[in-house]
Amino acid sequence: MKEQLGWGHPTYLNAMSAYARFLRERQRIEDAEVVEREIRTVEAVVDVHSIQMPKGALSLSGLR
Repeated sequence: MKEQLGWGHPTYLNAMSAYARFLRERQRIEDAEVVEREIRTVEAVVDVHSIQMPKGALSLSGLR
C-alpha cells in the first residue's frame, strides 16, 4: 500500500492508524509503537507543495 499510494497518503496513514490500534488490542504494544512512530514521522514532514506562496514570490520579479 505504501508503494502504491505513497508515503504520506491519507488512506495509507488511516490504514496504519487502524493497524496500530489492532496491534494494541492484541497486546502487541512494541509493534504498535513502531507503527505509531512511523505515522508521527510522516505527519511531521512538511510537503513543500502544500505551502502557499504569493504569486511571483519565487520568480525574479519577486526579488525586487
